[in-house]
Amino acid sequence: MGEQLYNHIYENKTLHIHFDTEPFDTYRQSLYNQYLKITKHWNDELNTAWIARHYQASKMILSATLMLNSAQYAEESNLKVVEPYLYYYAILSCARALILTNPNLTWSDGSILNFTHKKTINITVDTIKLLDKEIANDIEKKILRARDYRELFSYRFPLNGLRSLPPEVSISLDETIDICVILVELAQFNSEVMEQAYEKNCADKTFGYVEDVLEKCIRYETDDNSFIDNDDFMRIGSIVQRQKKLYSILLTMNAGMVEDFFGSWVDDEDTSGKMFNPDLYNGILFDFP
Repeated sequence: MGEQLYNHIYENKTLHIHFDTEPFDTYRQSLYNQYLKITKHWNDELNTAWIARHYQASKMILSATLMLNSAQYAEESNLKVVEPYLYYYAILSCARALILTNPNLTWSDGSILNFTHKKTINITVDTIKLLDKEIANDIEKKILRARDYRELFSYRFPLNGLRSLPPEVSISLDETIDICVILVELAQFNSEVMEQAYEKNCADKTFGYVEDVLEKCIRYETDDNSFIDNDDFMRIGSIVQRQKKLYSILLTMNAGMVEDFFGSWVDDEDTSGKMFNPDLYNGILFDFP
């Protein structure tokens, strides 16, 4: 089957390079079987939860892309202090995208959106171990390095900045991108297998949506406040009205969503000629629609 095994709708760039065909085929078949069990008992709540999961995963991919775009800009502008934070949280966002497509994890009233960093990392590494234990162990080491790199400048802050750090303490932009691409492509692959299982069991059925489930994707809470993001409200409302079935992450997005997301980070009043352009490297992880 070769590269074709790894590509359904979205043409992956790296999965066939990193993972052998046999374990990947076993992984795909296991996923499909698990998704079949879920879709066999499909209802309005599951329909809404999985639309919400794929929507949230798409936002995690967009946010990681934004952070790595920002890291590129910061590197070119000699703004080094943000590097440790952007690298780590880009990886964490991609890990969250992968977790949201995991058939073993339930929506549980939106708790899947709030997993701790440690739990997110552990589940991500365990997922990759299903494909290749050596690669999983290497990625785990690098994620923990990225975490420690960030924490050095959150708690202790070495006086000599980044210059004094040995290589085994930090992580590079290229290493960060490599990890993120693997996680993002696996998330998209998972969501495509889920879509296939949905087609198998639910193609001739119609399902509604549950507003309380959708609200978990659009309401944000701090210790003292709670608010609904209007753009999220409009976007996910449009998705549930437009989608008559469950789609993969790629097809949950559209060009308007991608454009609006990156456009919200542009300063329209900047006249310096040095304005950050969030669209400049927006294909760094994922080929958006």
